[in-house]
Amino acid sequence: MIGRKLRKRYEIIDLLGDGSTSVVYKALDTRLNRTVALKVLLPHVRESTQKRFFQEATAVAQLNHPGIMAIYDIDEDNGHYFLVVEYVEGTPLSRFIPSPPEHVASLGAQIADALHYAHERGVIHRDVKPANIKVSAEGYVKIMDLGLALPPDAKRVTADGLIIGTPAYISPEQAQGLEIDSRADLYSLGVVLYELATGRLPFTSDDIPALLLQHVKQMPPRPRTLNPSMPGALESVILKAIEKNPARRYQTGQAMAAALLAAMPAAATVGKATQSVGPVFESDTPAYPVKRSAPLRLVVADDHTLLRRTLISYIAERDDMVVVGEAGDGETALNLTLDQRPNVLLLDLNM
Repeated sequence: MIGRKLRKRYEIIDLLGDGSTSVVYKALDTRLNRTVALKVLLPHVRESTQKRFFQEATAVAQLNHPGIMAIYDIDEDNGHYFLVVEYVEGTPLSRFIPSPPEHVASLGAQIADALHYAHERGVIHRDVKPANIKVSAEGYVKIMDLGLALPPDAKRVTADGLIIGTPAYISPEQAQGLEIDSRADLYSLGVVLYELATGRLPFTSDDIPALLLQHVKQMPPRPRTLNPSMPGALESVILKAIEKNPARRYQTGQAMAAALLAAMPAAATVGKATQSVGPVFESDTPAYPVKRSAPLRLVVADDHTLLRRTLISYIAERDDMVVVGEAGDGETALNLTLDQRPNVLLLDLNM
């Protein structure tokens, strides 16, 4: 279709990508003289796919957030149904795998903030993964392709038990074909952050049923076993995000964003990212405005390992606290406190 003009307005310039149900083109809106992207539905797709295509338009049209791709219009030309959406320049998030801890926290907090905005308006993405996220040259994220997004008033257009999403990033409830809520997106984001921090996915298999079963039943390797230099506080946030039980995850994207910034305070000053092979963040100005109540940052010190781990597990269930370090002796506790500057040092008085 390159060279064609749809609706005598959108001149198709280049192919950006294609999938099983649609093709995405770069185009020029000749009326407004701006570059846009056209997502064109392929012919002969299922009726349920057509309905999801229109759901995307309904879902995204009501969102207006700098971290979410904007939709401008939905139209039809000679049997070709298409969405007119924001043309997003930037680097795919996959190019940032792996990243330093402060960059993982900064990017993750931005994504969580954008998801929180969508969730507050009843929209669940259902397919959060690196391929659906771009990072601008200035270090800002943009969530794209809400083709599976579910608006609040949408009728179910898939059969009960049908799995929707990408298997490597899918939540346990999605893997089982169960009804989901916004916490499924936060699980998927946790998988994305696991991959950003360690360079690998928590679950891998060439067999899709086996992969889905891993999400439901299997515990992943602790991130620090794959990346020993990762701060324990960041590991705790990621592990909480990918809890099997949604009730044990962060309950909102806002809480997850706050926990990421509390775990890695330097992330709030992460700025410009270059388009080089590895992301380089150079600015001292915040990459995005941070307006939220930060959770309490705790260091837990106790020489009784079982008691310490039990206490940390209890704290991890709260969205308003994050453990940024743990110690089994007084000297380690002192060094952690001087390094992390927690709000609270919780310790055995005998130490």
